[in-house]
Amino acid sequence: MKKINVLVTGGAGFIGSHLCEKLLEKNYSVTVIDNLSIGKKKNISKKVKFIKKDILNYKSCDLACRNIDIVFHLAAKVSIRNSVNTLDEDIRNNINGTINILNASAKNKVKKFIFASSMAVYKKKNNKPFFETDMTEPLSPYGVSKLAAEKYIMLMAPKMNIKPVILRLFNTFGTRQTMTPYVGVITIFVNNILNRKTCKIYGTGKQKRDFIYVGDVTDAFLLTIKSNKSVGQILNVGSGKIYSVNKIYNTIKKLMKKGKSTHVKIDKTELNYVAANIDKAKKVLGFKPIHSFEKKISEVIADISKR
Repeated sequence: MKKINVLVTGGAGFIGSHLCEKLLEKNYSVTVIDNLSIGKKKNISKKVKFIKKDILNYKSCDLACRNIDIVFHLAAKVSIRNSVNTLDEDIRNNINGTINILNASAKNKVKKFIFASSMAVYKKKNNKPFFETDMTEPLSPYGVSKLAAEKYIMLMAPKMNIKPVILRLFNTFGTRQTMTPYVGVITIFVNNILNRKTCKIYGTGKQKRDFIYVGDVTDAFLLTIKSNKSVGQILNVGSGKIYSVNKIYNTIKKLMKKGKSTHVKIDKTELNYVAANIDKAKKVLGFKPIHSFEKKISEVIADISKR
């Protein structure tokens, strides 16, 4: 039986590298395109065909898409809070890069295109979970770029004979998340405590977040491969459980037995209440997150401590 060939853009990164591992376990033939601006080559298995190129170069995208059946498009400029200062980069990477991969997919007759979008596309909502049918009115340029990419994919992919699936990811945590000052509050808190730096908590810290373990996220991606029901659909991928930023910080502090924090002015580019309604993903994909923050946070602390 012929192996299914898949391409993972951004496959050397946090979520991408975990996805590649799962794909290899399931006996898929995996190609990665990544410019290593954030991702690390050590994250990539030797069983993966690795192309160190940038998705902003169309010829590189064309090369990566040759003989590919399914594309998982994860490569992006990821930063909500800092995207106000990196507007041009967000547009280039998240919109232009997406168009390059989509066009290359069409040229090479890719069958399915699964896009990693974000909960940052939603309009602010008071203390209620987000449904896929809710209003989209991003508070950040990052969210705008992700929403624009969604629109292009959903409009153009069917015209190109490509089956599109959009997964809106909520706050993903786990091992290998790259440390930046703008992405991944869990990683930021652990790094700051290890380096004896004060952890910044925006506003009161009572704002709620839906944290989902990276292993559950990659399971959702895998479920899209054989799911005909998911074609043309937008699906939330979260845990369905929420935690306050204060709860996250205090749990980490307790486990690490140290840490100091300060409250700073709230950031208006971020949603105050983020919870995913995942009923649609459960129904369409059979998606069921099985990992919890409480049981996986020690693994993340241990991973960061070894770096």
